[in-house]
Amino acid sequence: MWVKHGETNQKWNIQYVDDMPPEEPKKGELNQEYGFYVARPFHVISQMPGRRYLDIDGGRNVVIRRESKKDTQVWYFDQKSKTIKNQKNNESFDIQNAGKSNNMQIWRTNGNWFQQFRLIGMTIMNVKNGKVLDVAANRDADGQNVLVYTRHDGLNQRWKIVYLDEIKPEPASGLDKEAGLYRNRPFYITSKMGGKRVVTIKGNDLIMQSKDENNEGQLWYYDHLTRTIKSQQFKGKSIDISNAGRGQNLIVWKTSGKWW
Repeated sequence: MWVKHGETNQKWNIQYVDDMPPEEPKKGELNQEYGFYVARPFHVISQMPGRRYLDIDGGRNVVIRRESKKDTQVWYFDQKSKTIKNQKNNESFDIQNAGKSNNMQIWRTNGNWFQQFRLIGMTIMNVKNGKVLDVAANRDADGQNVLVYTRHDGLNQRWKIVYLDEIKPEPASGLDKEAGLYRNRPFYITSKMGGKRVVTIKGNDLIMQSKDENNEGQLWYYDHLTRTIKSQQFKGKSIDISNAGRGQNLIVWKTSGKWW
């Protein structure tokens, strides 16, 4: 107790317990405001048919690519800066030109609004401008640029967060619910027309022929790794829309796992 003089050492705040802000989440705990677990590595997987991973292009641009097992495809949420960082170099999501551009890059962490994003459902939204991560031109291809764009909930704006400690080997058998086909289980593709003919390989083309159990060119199976329907006869070939998806004919072609 002392005579009042008004200096800081005589000033006090009354802080009611029920008004106290919650403690910041620690490593492995969910940041409910941002929707990410703190410092828990994850992949960001596009929900376009190719299921490509968020990656960087060798420089700073953010792109999508097929799974590579490289740490450029691993991300984590940094609680201190409230940013999403890349595992390889610990730099953060960043909207170029201090938020004045639409292009996404990674950049040294500064924690400004143009580096902060929330997970809302299957979209990753900037905290200030409301724009979301978007695969440019809706093009599902390796190396395709990722930017921020007005939300419209298309597949090119939908992402799945998969934490590395939850990844389990994909089963090699059983029903793939997403594809509607059983994995690695041979089948015929049979027309419902009167002749009940089946899809058959002739050269690289697909034709209809009567079922012949001795003709391996009539047997198919679903390959869960490439998400394609493969020939039982030619294991390295899949059903393919000709001319890289620009044609109308179905053929069998060397498996690429691309959307066509």
